[in-house]
Amino acid sequence: MLSLSFSNVKAGDYSTMGGQICQILTMLYSENCFLLDVGILDEREIKFFKEISIGIDDVHAFMALHQMSLYLSRYYGKKVIILLDEYDTPMQEAYVNSCWEELTVFIWNLFNSTFKTNPYLERALMTGIINYLAKRKLGTYWANTSSNSLVGKLLREGNRYIKQNFEKLLSGEHLSVSVDEQFVYGQMSENETAIWSLLLAGGYLRVFGYQELREEE
Repeated sequence: MLSLSFSNVKAGDYSTMGGQICQILTMLYSENCFLLDVGILDEREIKFFKEISIGIDDVHAFMALHQMSLYLSRYYGKKVIILLDEYDTPMQEAYVNSCWEELTVFIWNLFNSTFKTNPYLERALMTGIINYLAKRKLGTYWANTSSNSLVGKLLREGNRYIKQNFEKLLSGEHLSVSVDEQFVYGQMSENETAIWSLLLAGGYLRVFGYQELREEE
């Protein structure tokens, strides 16, 4: 089983966040360094293993979890389980710090090789700030994954409608809004539903009542 967390991937620029993720991958390889001594890796795989470090290039970073899955599945004789906690913390930080597009490309490539095209994966569990959706109802859940920088950014850049609704919340009033479990960070500047969905998921809002809207068949 592979277990890792992106909870500490918080920085003001893409380069630093990418470096933080590479550091997490490097620590994972260090924790499993016994694989170098058990005779299951060929020379090419040993070379790849030893090249995983904080300064690795993107190609090595994208394939790091995929290759570790291969090594562990070969050693234990069965496919691996990957647990990734707070997978979306880097995305929230990237949105706040205006490096969303760059980090999205990095994360997409990493997740594609790790989860989508990984034949050595038995199953994966990814947890993040939208875990409340797994309960199939809305409630108050606090992820504690970031500072108030996200709210500050939304207030500064939001339209008049959003600012007026924030003022209502601050004065103790309630809002009736739609939330969507498929919200995307990159849409928040133009999609008000995405904003409320993210604030609820992040624990900034509390639900007093809800109504599920079903799509017409």
